[in-house]
Amino acid sequence: MPSAPKMTVKIDGNSLTITQLVEVAQNGKKISLSKESREKVKNARLFLETLVHDKKVVYGVTTGFGELCYKLIPKKNILNNCKKIL
Repeated sequence: MPSAPKMTVKIDGNSLTITQLVEVAQNGKKISLSKESREKVKNARLFLETLVHDKKVVYGVTTGFGELCYKLIPKKNILNNCKKIL
């Protein structure tokens, strides 16, 4: 007998429950972003790209973390550094 299809967890910025979070993190449940959430992510990325372009200091983006917070990350390494964190 085929298993029931996995429903996705809709991320809308308002209604995520702990149970849903556990389903995604531990059980591999898929997620989908609402249109509004996609727009917010897009805007946040554009904002960060502007800060990086303008050589602003942004903790954890253009600097290291913790004790390394005073160490600036070269612009060419910022994207790779952010990917490592994720």
